[in-house]
Amino acid sequence: MQPLCVRITVAAQMLGIGRTKLYALIKRGELKTIKLDGSVLITMTSLEAFVQRCAEAGSSGRK
Repeated sequence: MQPLCVRITVAAQMLGIGRTKLYALIKRGELKTIKLDGSVLITMTSLEAFVQRCAEAGSSGRK
């Protein structure tokens, strides 16, 4: 079973970027987060949608 959410460090590893870049994507509204017991989690649907948008735009996700 695939997780519904992942921690910041895991999401950054999955995307192949650093935590700072991931936080910038969150701040820009590119990724959706939830807070659970003080932890910030990224939804898997948000990660998948972001990758799909990048693929469709023909970019590497950098702006």
